Amino acid sequence: MNIPMRRIRLLIVLAFGLTSLFATVTPAGAQREPVLPSSLCEASFSEAAAQACANYDLCHLAPEAYWECEAQIVADMLSQCAVPICEPAWLFNLAVIVTAMHYSFDRGGTPMFYDTMTGVLNDYAGENYEAAAAALLDLFVEYEHRYLPYSAALAYEATGMRDEALIQYARAAQVEFFTPLVYYSRGYLHAARIDPQRAAMDFYTFSALITDEDPLAVLTVPEADGDDLLADSETWAQYPLLRYGSGPGGDFVTDRLSEPPHQFDLAWLNDDETLAVRGFLAEQAVYGVPVPEILFFECEAVVCTLDLHFQQTFAGLSAGGDSIDFEFDNDYAQIVVTSNGAESSGIDYALMLPADADDPRPDVPCEGGVYPRLAVGDEVNPQTWWMTIAVYAEPDPDSALLAEYERPVPRVEITGDLVCGEGGNWWPVSIADGTIGWVPEAGEYGYQLTTEALDREMTIDELLDWLLD
Repeated sequence: MNIPMRRIRLLIVLAFGLTSLFATVTPAGAQREPVLPSSLCEASFSEAAAQACANYDLCHLAPEAYWECEAQIVADMLSQCAVPICEPAWLFNLAVIVTAMHYSFDRGGTPMFYDTMTGVLNDYAGENYEAAAAALLDLFVEYEHRYLPYSAALAYEATGMRDEALIQYARAAQVEFFTPLVYYSRGYLHAARIDPQRAAMDFYTFSALITDEDPLAVLTVPEADGDDLLADSETWAQYPLLRYGSGPGGDFVTDRLSEPPHQFDLAWLNDDETLAVRGFLAEQAVYGVPVPEILFFECEAVVCTLDLHFQQTFAGLSAGGDSIDFEFDNDYAQIVVTSNGAESSGIDYALMLPADADDPRPDVPCEGGVYPRLAVGDEVNPQTWWMTIAVYAEPDPDSALLAEYERPVPRVEITGDLVCGEGGNWWPVSIADGTIGWVPEAGEYGYQLTTEALDREMTIDELLDWLLD
């Protein structure tokens, strides 16, 4: 299969904090309600569901087992489901109650929020589905919890508004990819719409996300074969280039040219509206949470997107992670991975070519070294504020240490050509205080030296011009 010239953006977000669907970390000083309001629990759709809701107060009697207690509440609510397909009403009831539980942790609970959620359950029970959906989406503006758009999708589906339901299912997955109920419910909606390929994609993802310990494991979906979905795939290889990072210690730059390529498979589905990618992640788990081997990116024109988020439930409900951009240009693609975490961020650049192509990256001149960024006449500074410039008598860290400078440093100028010394790249320097010696360009944490011109992130095009021209 020949992939035509296209600019494709794949947005994947990997973040931090969850170890299962319902597990999060309670922040210090978080205010928690001991119980959910009785009016909210009594609005549930069965006595069993109401009792499960009321059991929420028991979870606080043994804080060390809180998440096991919450998982039991979820299991008790799912016990109402029929086999093989759980009725949407029970899933709606479950999602509303779990959202209220998490709200009590995150915000301490407010009467207005609980009153609205009680009204939502009453509206759904009274078949006023559009009103329920509207109220849920109004709450989502303030409280971006994944189950609010998911519940709205169920309500829209109940009233026959299938296109709007699909929009809200997508929004829920965008808040957090690891929400199996989205793929469960949306998969059955696709099946009802006679869209078997999209149904198979969602059923595959649901099954891949579920572990034996997950209370959602009682739900069943038709088997979906990943090999069938990638029957017309091509193998491509990713070649890492460079990484820029930023954190509490300052900015850093890491050369990745010596890293081996990583191969994965691509297949276009749904008349090129979906890109299936198998094996893109080197590790098929993130912080202990399983990641499906096959990821599906929805495409609009030349843009394909997927949000692989972990929702940081008790940190303002913001999602952090990585956005990955694939930009295809004839027979190769540029890859830009932008990371956003709680205390750090970064951007990775890579190239991607068909697996049978040659490695396009330039050679690193020194064994154990990096691709050189410096030149004769450059004035250099430490790469980050906590790094120093160490000046040695010879291009060897075991030689005499002549001086060590922290920011702000005196004038340090590169006075000669690169030499391959012990451990990699070495440059001769002259210091404004009269010291003359050798400095290593990089170390354990990446490049150790920078210049004023280098103190910014390159674009992928600038990087390719620098490396390949």
